[in-house]
Amino acid sequence: MSIYAKDIVSFDIDPPLWYKGLEAKRKAWMNVFNAYRTLDYRVHNLSITVGGNVAFGYSLNHVSGTLKNGHQSDFWLRWTACFQKVNGQWLITHEQV
Repeated sequence: MSIYAKDIVSFDIDPPLWYKGLEAKRKAWMNVFNAYRTLDYRVHNLSITVGGNVAFGYSLNHVSGTLKNGHQSDFWLRWTACFQKVNGQWLITHEQV
């Protein structure tokens, strides 16, 4: 969670589809981890462009694993993020999944 800004805005694949704030983002990730027995998340073709104190990045990510109900999950998703350098640290301030 240390890579996210406190006021992150995130558009994600699960309802409510739009999360605002670090605690909402944490809860969304906890829901993912709690749903899976095994989980594999791989980032492909990551590209990041930096200009001053802002940057953006994108990638194609592959998610697979076994849900706790036994269902096999296997899908690709697109990821885009905006970064801002805050007090010398790069943080994700906005992302779309």
